[in-house]
Amino acid sequence: MVSKLAVILDTSFLFALGIETDANHKRAKELNLELATGRCGMAFYTDFIIAELLTALRMRRVKEDSIEREGDRLIKDKEHVLAKTETLSENAYEIFKKYSRLSFFDAMIVAFAKEYNLTKIYSFDAGFDGVKGIERVF
Repeated sequence: MVSKLAVILDTSFLFALGIETDANHKRAKELNLELATGRCGMAFYTDFIIAELLTALRMRRVKEDSIEREGDRLIKDKEHVLAKTETLSENAYEIFKKYSRLSFFDAMIVAFAKEYNLTKIYSFDAGFDGVKGIERVF
């Protein structure tokens, strides 16, 4: 089980962290330094976040070797990847129906957060605002 002192890193955070031209790059670097102190606990992401990030990088026409390097780093880092549970898709779908501003990807992230008793999501996506039990850090 994951410690309550932990956060989920959303695709928008990881994207901004890696893309210097992103409007949120500077803030993502600041937040990443904060994460490196360990005061926020361990940082997690999911296979779905990895998939969304790598797709976004390719759509932005980032160099393939950079995409591959990022993919290798994230996929091999099993310690930080939350495992999908049996009921996750159903829970995410209920969240998706309840919050019309969330994409299904984001509903999956909220479902992961709830499944693992996490309340903080590092994200630049305002769609998470107002979701009960979730605090967006940006």
